[in-house]
Amino acid sequence: MSNQNVLTTPSKKNKITAVITAYNAERFISRSIDSVINQKGEECDIIVVNDASTDDTAKVVKEYGDRVKYIELKENRGPAVGRTVGLFETDTDFVAFLDSDDCWKEDFARVMKNFLRSHPEAVAANSGYVSIDYNGETKFQPQLTKEDQKYYKDGALCENFYEFWAKYNCVRTGTVLMRTQVAQKTGGQREDLRLTEDLEFWGYLATFSRWGFVPANLFVTDQQILTPSERLEKFNKRFSFFKELKLQKWSRRIEPALSDSLSIRAFDEFLKNIATTIAFAKAYSFSFRDAYRFSKNNKDYIHSNGWGKAIRLGLKLGPLGWPFVCVGLRLREILKAYTNPAIKHLKCILDFKA
Repeated sequence: MSNQNVLTTPSKKNKITAVITAYNAERFISRSIDSVINQKGEECDIIVVNDASTDDTAKVVKEYGDRVKYIELKENRGPAVGRTVGLFETDTDFVAFLDSDDCWKEDFARVMKNFLRSHPEAVAANSGYVSIDYNGETKFQPQLTKEDQKYYKDGALCENFYEFWAKYNCVRTGTVLMRTQVAQKTGGQREDLRLTEDLEFWGYLATFSRWGFVPANLFVTDQQILTPSERLEKFNKRFSFFKELKLQKWSRRIEPALSDSLSIRAFDEFLKNIATTIAFAKAYSFSFRDAYRFSKNNKDYIHSNGWGKAIRLGLKLGPLGWPFVCVGLRLREILKAYTNPAIKHLKCILDFKA
């Protein structure tokens, strides 16, 4: 891989840059930017990359003046491109990616930077996080085993990143702090992946050196911030790029860089998450033939629960029954987006009256 874009004289400033990618984010990007500005004990640089938004995202960001470096792309190219552009504009020692609809807790920068400074062999580390789904249910992730709770109590290097990754699948955009110079050597995130592009990047970045985990819940992702129509539009836009994508193509940067048997086995186990997501994306996009062929060829990698359960059922029904399963999967997501929040809202009203 060519590393011609790597900075030859990277800054040694002991600071963090937050790269925030945005597309039509005028309603909520301030929360994301403010969460970086309001970090305790750390003043972070901020780069916002506007992915050709059609709303007033630019106006909102520019109100921050010199506090934020603003970059606007001429055409919509997906979050991977925006993050890569921001990565190579970064001149601080540490860098993190943050989506415009997510935010950091006030101790993220301080805690994560202190961890990397005390573990110089680590290329990156991720934190625990708070997940709020579209029904308002809050979960603290990951749910560690008792043994791992003890091991990672104050943060620690993963004994094997891929084993940790396969076990918990808890590395999310916004939870990771990286060493800029090494992150730039990857060449950035892949433009051809508009979904799971972040997961592929973490898997590849981890081939460069050790990885750490800090269990504190320092990041918040809140699905309620998107309206049902925004959520479905996001699904439709990103899933459409999964046509003809094969599992081997997804893992082409990672697999050749793995040498020990434990990492190879663990990565193969993690690929079940990716295979199931790709199969669902193809089915959701009504790419009936491609979805059926992919799911059949990768049947052993499809999960037996969640989306995978429906996909496996579709394979049992055969080519004639497969389209009905695809329609059912899409209809289920539409109903979840609109009816579940409405039911919860009605329940709150009834509980209040009672």
